Amino acid sequence: MFVPVTSSGGYNFHAGNNAAASGWHHVPERVDISTDPNGHRFVERQLGRTLTSSEVSSFWRDKAIGWIGEHPGDAFALLARKAVLFFHFSEIDQIGLSAAFIAKEYGTILALPLPSFAVLLLLALVGAGAAYRERYDVHLPALFFLAFFLSTVVFFVNCRLRIPVLPVLALFAGIAVDDLLRLARGSALRSLGRRDVVLFALAPAALFAGLWLAMPRAASSFEREYQTLADLAFKRADFTSANTLFSRSLAERPTVFAAMGKANALAAGGDPARAGRMFDSALVLDPENDLVWFNKGNFALGSQNPQEAYRCWRRAIALNPECAPAYRNLGLLLARTPRIEEALDALLRYRTLESDPVQRAAIERDIDALRASLRTKGK
Repeated sequence: MFVPVTSSGGYNFHAGNNAAASGWHHVPERVDISTDPNGHRFVERQLGRTLTSSEVSSFWRDKAIGWIGEHPGDAFALLARKAVLFFHFSEIDQIGLSAAFIAKEYGTILALPLPSFAVLLLLALVGAGAAYRERYDVHLPALFFLAFFLSTVVFFVNCRLRIPVLPVLALFAGIAVDDLLRLARGSALRSLGRRDVVLFALAPAALFAGLWLAMPRAASSFEREYQTLADLAFKRADFTSANTLFSRSLAERPTVFAAMGKANALAAGGDPARAGRMFDSALVLDPENDLVWFNKGNFALGSQNPQEAYRCWRRAIALNPECAPAYRNLGLLLARTPRIEEALDALLRYRTLESDPVQRAAIERDIDALRASLRTKGK
């Protein structure tokens, strides 16, 4: 028997139902979704014990249900907002790869404008009225649309989540186009009664206008798109382009990860003075971000400042006791000093946290060397 389940259901439910939610994906807790997508490690640190994926999902679900129970009025208003946002004329992005950005930066295919969701929606509303007037059997697609709509707004809204209903809207839009073509020929126009005019034109237009008036205006911001391009440039060692793209991301909206990326690009590009200042700027944005402290430690070591590197990696570990690479770098740094026991403890902790067997195997040689050194020292 197939049972459809997901370990991210509770996390996504919380992302759309919390005190800071606006209808889009938003988790107020300090969860790094790039390394901890469903907040698994975050919850384990909060509760101080190991949890299964279903237990983590239940934690987030219960947190959302608790907020709904304590604030039913706010929860209902948020649900109504998400119902309107589902039909938002603009593309609501979540992961930083929006078609609007591609059109802005690179132009549209064959220099033609991309079809607008607003046009598709208006035609679909007209087509729904025409289908009702002509008594077409469209119950199944209409039921699918309603079920999908309700299951989406319970969580949160973005453009990729409404993609499955676009064929349904296109079906009703096709009915509208067919009716418009028949009306254009003139014969069908004379047969329209007052009720038909209301169903075919006035009601869809009124609903469309109501959605437009009630729709929240989302500011167009492409900080994630520029950051994605900057990360790709950094990976191919094009540090000049990476620096430029991180700067454009920061100009759209300052974020800690863009600031950290720019600092790394400046350091790799041979500008340590500006890199140091940018790491400080990143910490102003988020002074408790363990990844910034970890990267600042790497920068300090590359700048021949091992004491500062030690301080930064210790701070990263204090903020996130599961920051595996900080333990590795700390252990390798201390292995150069007489503090062999501390170095061994750090590398053993790294081996426990590291999920990549290749990385674990690579550190074994260093662990064996430290143990041999301790044995020699004990003789």
